[in-house]
Amino acid sequence: FYGSDQIHSCHRKAMEALGLGNRALRRIATDTGLRIDILALRSAISEDRAAGFKPACVIGNAGTVNTGAIDDLKALAKLAHEEGLWFHVEGC
Repeated sequence: FYGSDQIHSCHRKAMEALGLGNRALRRIATDTGLRIDILALRSAISEDRAAGFKPACVIGNAGTVNTGAIDDLKALAKLAHEEGLWFHVEGC
């Protein structure tokens, strides 16, 4: 699972509730507008696949609790489709 370093803590708790552990959630760096870095996300997905992991989901922000940051949801949807991943949009 992938989300920006701005995602809500409920996602960490969800990983733990699923029995996957906090390490199953990769926090991706953000740009100056606190939006997920799409290139860093692509790289993380590629690295994980090469390491034998099975990426499952991209979490996009439609307004974070702390900053109100909104990810480029169209770009994330396209990336998720290309990579065969589920796309979850979080609006806090």
